Amino acid sequence: MSEKELDAIDKEMEALSAKRKAIVEKSRGSALVSVQATITKYAFTAEELGFEVVTPQKTAKASPKAKKEAKYKDPATGQTWAGGKGPKPKFIKDAITAGKSIDVFLIKK
Repeated sequence: MSEKELDAIDKEMEALSAKRKAIVEKSRGSALVSVQATITKYAFTAEELGFEVVTPQKTAKASPKAKKEAKYKDPATGQTWAGGKGPKPKFIKDAITAGKSIDVFLIKK
């Protein structure tokens, strides 16, 4: 076989490879639709199809925040409040409405 014949075969192979690639690209979309329909019809799982199923790692939960130490106490009911965020308890609201200072409810240490 001569070098010219080998070059001709190489060119023919390249042309056939390009033609094959074009045919595959053209039919790829309809093939995907067909595959998806089959997977849905038979309810295949990723594992059954040979795909590695990666489960997300659970993140460690933050430890619960320690409760703030009570700062105010209603002597009548014993209810306490740490102050700060959140709604004020009824005994504090009532005292403010009555014009009293909430300092009377401070827990003395």
